[in-house]
Amino acid sequence: MSCFNNTGGCWRTGSRDGCKTASVSSPAYLASLRVFSPLSTFPSGERRRWERYIAAGQAPDRDGLVGMEHEQALAAAVQPTLDVDTEPALIELVDGVTYVCPARTQLRVWQAAESFREGLAALLADTFIPRALAEQAAEQLAGWQEVSPDLRVHVRTSPWTVPLAWFLLFDEAEAQRGPDTLRYATGLAAARRRAQDALRVLMRALPQIPTVAELADLTGWLAGFHGYSRVELDYGLLARSFGEGLSREKSVADLAAGLAAVQHGDGAGAAAAYERVASRWRELQQRENAS
Repeated sequence: MSCFNNTGGCWRTGSRDGCKTASVSSPAYLASLRVFSPLSTFPSGERRRWERYIAAGQAPDRDGLVGMEHEQALAAAVQPTLDVDTEPALIELVDGVTYVCPARTQLRVWQAAESFREGLAALLADTFIPRALAEQAAEQLAGWQEVSPDLRVHVRTSPWTVPLAWFLLFDEAEAQRGPDTLRYATGLAAARRRAQDALRVLMRALPQIPTVAELADLTGWLAGFHGYSRVELDYGLLARSFGEGLSREKSVADLAAGLAAVQHGDGAGAAAAYERVASRWRELQQRENAS
């Protein structure tokens, strides 16, 4: 039988669900899963806004975006507030087409606050996020959802690790490697197909494992975007943590091999593929626990 997990355990016994929204503290060492949609596919009002944004040269690069969100989180912790001052976006030009990935920082902060409080006792939750702030955020979130029911969060983040389900959206040939960077990018249609294929395999072989629910959630999320969008997995600062071993970080390839082994009933092959992935991420998990 196979064991696959995303935090040092096993697909059967547990996984981490901290990737749906950014945490309020916006840790710098996080991986990001982003959807870039063609500028032309946004509603007219938002499209004009991003056109002005691009013309003004306001778009940050990836590291700059993470830094901006981290600074906003620090400011919120001091004030305290859940209000966001700016709403940046990443912009890319690919094959003559302009793609936009809105950070949706305010929306993610409201969602994160709601999710954070749900997991704690009331007294402890109030210590970290005062009830008045949480209630105000809930009202603002509800109002936003009523006015813009089709608004999509284009970014998911995960501190100190990459969830297994994210790897399964990509092919190793899609890796974009630099001296201290690692990103994967693919078309939305390919990402959807891979997620659905992986989900079918795991549903037949290992329906009880947490990765099944994660893949189902990812499939639903991706379904909300225009079909010509692009999907990106960005290791961010996590890539630097691998040091010279970054060139050997091929979890995408190993997970693909593991999934194929599961499909063919090769438990030993699946377990070996998982161990290759887990061995690379254990040190990062240890650093997270130590911090």
